[in-house]
Amino acid sequence: MKTFEYIYDGLEPLDNLTNLTCKDDILFFDIETTGLSRSKNHIYLIGIGHYIDKGLKIIQWIADSETEELLILKEFISYSSSFATLVNYNGKSFDIPFTKERLNKYNLIMPELSSIDIYTYIKPLRKILSLNDLTQKTIEQFLGIKREDKYNGGELIKVYKQYEVANDNELLSLLLLHNKEDVKNMHYLTKMLDYTSLNNLTVNFYHVEINEYTDYNNILKKEYIIHGLHNLNNITKGFNTFKSSEYGSLLMSFSSNGDISIRIPIFEGTLYYYIDNYKDYYYLPYEDICILKTMAGGVLKENKMNATKETCKIKLSTSFIPFFGTDDECFSVRLFKDGFKSKNTFIRTEDFINMSDEQKSMYLNSIYQYLFI
Repeated sequence: MKTFEYIYDGLEPLDNLTNLTCKDDILFFDIETTGLSRSKNHIYLIGIGHYIDKGLKIIQWIADSETEELLILKEFISYSSSFATLVNYNGKSFDIPFTKERLNKYNLIMPELSSIDIYTYIKPLRKILSLNDLTQKTIEQFLGIKREDKYNGGELIKVYKQYEVANDNELLSLLLLHNKEDVKNMHYLTKMLDYTSLNNLTVNFYHVEINEYTDYNNILKKEYIIHGLHNLNNITKGFNTFKSSEYGSLLMSFSSNGDISIRIPIFEGTLYYYIDNYKDYYYLPYEDICILKTMAGGVLKENKMNATKETCKIKLSTSFIPFFGTDDECFSVRLFKDGFKSKNTFIRTEDFINMSDEQKSMYLNSIYQYLFI
């Protein structure tokens, strides 16, 4: 067994982590194994990290062979007894149960530490952050963290097998580097805890502009770019999130200084407003319109019929934008659709422009709720 220690000055816990647990209780934790099976494979490297005065201390225990697994597990048990919280990345699913299983083999018990699994906080945010996957390296790339290590845990299994035979320092360095960066970078990954505020995001409107652009088919299109302020505090990095919906392509851009912009496609064409009290109306099929019965005295009987839910409508040709809310009364607007059974609703651009700033803020929040909650 070999032990290695490192000190990184200037690394202190971020507020989002100390809001969850005390600085002195924090123990970063990561293991490297010879496979995924807890019964057939073993742990060959354990890395831990904890905060000291204005810095981060990392310790690694590596087994030179499978027979030394017990030694590194005992070192971990002894050292971790002074802490209360394991901070890990996907440790709930892998590192912690794997370690418990290996300890059970030697009739040892896992220390009773609580767990802060950064992965579980990030998982619900994958869609809005447009993350391809949730590996630790992907999250590091999102935050702009650079690594020297070029391997993943699976690739290093072969390296460890070679090290067991050759005991080569160059191979040892590769094994240590990967684990050391996993542990050290968990300090930076705690910045992702700030993004959990996306679950309670609110946006306040402050400006709207029209943008003209040419699409992939060389057709001139228009869109609104609606600007607002979001309530996320101290996010490390702004991001864009894109989604294709039944309304068209929607793009939201979040900046780290609190600005948000949302691009909303403008639809120009003919839509219908469906009237609830259809029993008070006649439908005129030749004109494809409806008219109040009290005003239809001059219309010939053969040119009118009782309106139905489907035919009691007002046709309008103008410009529209999608409507994402459910309570149109709060916005004091009429909702238009392209057909009675359509679930997609629109409002006139004119109605949007005439909304109060408070109503525009409600509209922005309804978009966010529709797309990501």
